[in-house]
Amino acid sequence: MIETPRRYWPVLLFLGALVAAPPPMAAAPPYTIGYLAIEDDPRHKERRSYANIVIRPAIQPFEGAKAGLRAGRIIGRSLEVEFRLTRVEGRSAGDLAAGLERLYVEAGARFFLVDAPGPVIAELARATRGRGVLLLNVSALDDALRGQDCQSHLMHLVPSRAMLNDALAQDAAPAASWCSTGRSPPTKSWPRPSSARPSAPACASSTCAGSCRPTIPDSASGTT
Repeated sequence: MIETPRRYWPVLLFLGALVAAPPPMAAAPPYTIGYLAIEDDPRHKERRSYANIVIRPAIQPFEGAKAGLRAGRIIGRSLEVEFRLTRVEGRSAGDLAAGLERLYVEAGARFFLVDAPGPVIAELARATRGRGVLLLNVSALDDALRGQDCQSHLMHLVPSRAMLNDALAQDAAPAASWCSTGRSPPTKSWPRPSSARPSAPACASSTCAGSCRPTIPDSASGTT
């Protein structure tokens, strides 16, 4: 019998462990997230005014989605999952619905970022009701998407116009009061808007789509 030198034992044990170990698991398939966009969307084009002055550069929401995907790579590595962003463009809600269906069947996509005008998103949400997908609105500010066109599988990553107007009014009301009374602004910090706003009154109308808004209190008199 040939005696194996002790210095070779660690190597033999390592090789034996490799032989006895189960085969490695197959890599998980990429986790596809769909990005549905209107082709040549005029909302995102560069805006110019008098004398051809650029008042707003071109907007590219897709670049923000790609930045978010890059930021999620660390989480993906820890979960051993590869996130993939697939873009589909179309000229109508029907085109986007067809692209969604293709990603749903071929790539198993269930989450979709939707970059389209409000009416297109509303039609797409109605067409995909009950399909087990989640639509994320990334650019439409239409109030109707949170009212009569609201769907349980439609979420919003941007505020509505009513929300923006409400925030503007809360910010402008104290300034208007100071201008009308001639008093200087208070030096202490402003209170949180939620603490100064009364609760919304109950609406008995069956046609109300959440459009009731509480009145903004007058900061000078403390009345509404």
